[in-house]
Amino acid sequence: MSSVADKRTSLEYNMRPAVNPGQSFQDFALNIPDQAIQGQSKKHSEFKKPYLSDSYQGMDYQWDGYNGYSPRFDVPIAPITPRHPIPSPGDDPSFPVPPPPPAPGFPIPKIYPPPPGPPSSPRPGDNPTQTPSFVLVFRKCCIGLNLSGPATAKIETPISIVYGGGNTECSYELQTDTGSFDGGTSVYFEGGGGGTATLNGIYYPGTATITIKAIGTATATSVEGRAICKSISIEITACECNSAYIAYTTQQMAVNESQNLTVGNPVTGSVYTWVLSGGGSLSTYTGSSTTYTAPAANENCLQNATITLKCDNPEETCDTLQIAINAVTDTTIAYWLSVSPGTCTREYGGWFCFCTCNRYYCTGGVSPTGCVGTGIYDCTPLGSACTNCRYPTPYDVRTEAQKAAGCCPAALI
Repeated sequence: MSSVADKRTSLEYNMRPAVNPGQSFQDFALNIPDQAIQGQSKKHSEFKKPYLSDSYQGMDYQWDGYNGYSPRFDVPIAPITPRHPIPSPGDDPSFPVPPPPPAPGFPIPKIYPPPPGPPSSPRPGDNPTQTPSFVLVFRKCCIGLNLSGPATAKIETPISIVYGGGNTECSYELQTDTGSFDGGTSVYFEGGGGGTATLNGIYYPGTATITIKAIGTATATSVEGRAICKSISIEITACECNSAYIAYTTQQMAVNESQNLTVGNPVTGSVYTWVLSGGGSLSTYTGSSTTYTAPAANENCLQNATITLKCDNPEETCDTLQIAINAVTDTTIAYWLSVSPGTCTREYGGWFCFCTCNRYYCTGGVSPTGCVGTGIYDCTPLGSACTNCRYPTPYDVRTEAQKAAGCCPAALI
């Protein structure tokens, strides 16, 4: 029956190839483990503490606690000279001893803040210059801040930025990388305060980034130690939909016919988009011009086209154009329309507004024969101009057969 010591030495966690890589498995099994020497019963894997050493050998020999101190994360720990296994039969005395860890004060990454409570006294190897001020500023000041603005905006247009909140013990800087706030690129404020800043002076399309930084004082001039707590981005577009429009040749087209469409009053740097609903096709859907081709048929006028011009922001419409696609070329009449103004005249004992009335084909052409009953009574005085004509808007006289054949004049869209 094996002893407790034998049982310990046969466990796999006692094998340390990093210390004696030349030994055989049997030699490793004969080594007296650190646990037996220190009277500890934990697994060997629990002693792997990379923050205490920069080498495998170094962390292989660490144990819980060092001179009564618990590990801290904000300052380096004094390196510890590793203990080596007690020689056993079969050890090679010529095998080189592993080098010790580096000198005190070696840098380590500061990932966590110090634990709560009063700070502990310095220990050998502590580096007092490695104070995690950046971490402290971030934790203390970057909570509870507000920063908002529009997702998109146009050039040369004031942009409202709402900011505030934060820690009352901290000071902050609101900053922009494009344009300015009332002549400057920064606005300083104390924690708990805030307001609305107006961003001006943006003359080109692009992206404006607005940030809030935590700083030591409101008058600080150095950016060292400042932490960016919050940021937003605003897409700046050059679209001017108030002036951009669709320039076209006609709203009355025949089947299979084409016409060019362009952007009137375009703004340099703008990205224009064309959107088509209905029949036909566009040669391109982006740019300052496109070509529309009408469909080959238009039964019941369901293939009439609507073309929309958008600029930069897909939600903003600059202009809309409707196009009627006619497939009937004969001389059947499609609608009547009075020509206003008319002339007030006397007829059958009353005052009558006499208006010229035209009849129109499916193509939009005018018939040589006019309409009947072209005016309405009750105009005055005699001989004056009048507008109360009988057909002030197009009066649809198409039959169902005409519509099914594609009689689609632009006046009736």
